[in-house]
Amino acid sequence: MRESYLDRLSRVQKKKKLSVYLPPEVARALKKYAVDQDKNVSQVIEEMVREKLGLADE
Repeated sequence: MRESYLDRLSRVQKKKKLSVYLPPEVARALKKYAVDQDKNVSQVIEEMVREKLGLADE
């Protein structure tokens, strides 16, 4: 079941916006990966960063 707009809005409001610059081929691969996982790019990046930083359990 997809998350409702209000649930997403509530979750997003607790986050900070961060801009990053990536090479075009990395950005394309990231977008493709997100689509393949049925997630948005922000969700994928958060999961990857949490895993890399050892915060995956939070």
